[in-house]
Amino acid sequence: MALDLSKAKVEVAIAAGAFLGEGPHWDAQERRLIWVDIYAPSIHIYDPATGKDEEYNIGDKLKSLGLSDNRVSIGAVVPFRGSSTKFLVAVGPYFASYDISSGEMKVLQEIEKDKPTNRLNDGKCDPQGRFWAGTMAKQNPDLSLEKENGSLFMLSAGSGQVSFKFPKVTISNGLAWSNDHKTMYFVDSDKLVVYAFDFNAEDGSISNSRVLINHDSKLGFPDGMAIDRQGRLWIAGFSSGQVHCYDPSQPDKFLGSISIPGASNITSCCFGGENLDEIYVTSASLKADPLPNAGHVFKITGLEVQGHAGVSYAG
Repeated sequence: MALDLSKAKVEVAIAAGAFLGEGPHWDAQERRLIWVDIYAPSIHIYDPATGKDEEYNIGDKLKSLGLSDNRVSIGAVVPFRGSSTKFLVAVGPYFASYDISSGEMKVLQEIEKDKPTNRLNDGKCDPQGRFWAGTMAKQNPDLSLEKENGSLFMLSAGSGQVSFKFPKVTISNGLAWSNDHKTMYFVDSDKLVVYAFDFNAEDGSISNSRVLINHDSKLGFPDGMAIDRQGRLWIAGFSSGQVHCYDPSQPDKFLGSISIPGASNITSCCFGGENLDEIYVTSASLKADPLPNAGHVFKITGLEVQGHAGVSYAG
């Protein structure tokens, strides 16, 4: 069936007003949406059946680790496989576990000790349950930052070892894997590019990096990303007020956009719902966006497109 973006219906799912909402993850086992507000810093758990969005602020936990203000942040969260209360979090320079029931946080690994102002940003598990996340430098008040100071890393399942994967990243963002698990996609927002890599599912190695998409600056900055069952990429357009769709198999790739009403800084998206045919979209208010829905979480329906549930960490 041909994709018809005009059928999209967009509604506010959570009137959150988040400063920097990010990292939506559909937990199919618990039928819930998990997302973060990066600088709150907090984990949110939304139950569509009840409409309740619970917030777990971890700021005091991070401050107790002695982090500077810009590193008191949570870039991403995913559940540990088989647990409803334990999560893997990318916080400041740490991969850590956090249990929302007990409030216990345990640092698993620290990265980039030689870059004391870098922090982890967006992250996601690959189909085998290894966790990937990249870093970015401290942003200045005008939102500028040091170029190519970040990198992409992988946290192995089982051993919990960290592997360096890709250098010279400015703003590490969206990740996705092709349906045959042979290609990995990765966004560097500042460079306006989506990279593709050959992906070895057995050991998590990547090779043959190339630029798949040169994102038009008129479409905003490419940010978080999801993939559907037809292999199309859905990419949040920060500053554009839209979610964009690309088909990597087509020469022109760009298929069109869906406008998100009342918000401009669209940060990420994921598939969710009982049939994985809904798209949840996060956004940011940055305390300066005058639009009425800035920082809210949205839900797109009506597209007759299915995606994939989020993958839990297999640690």
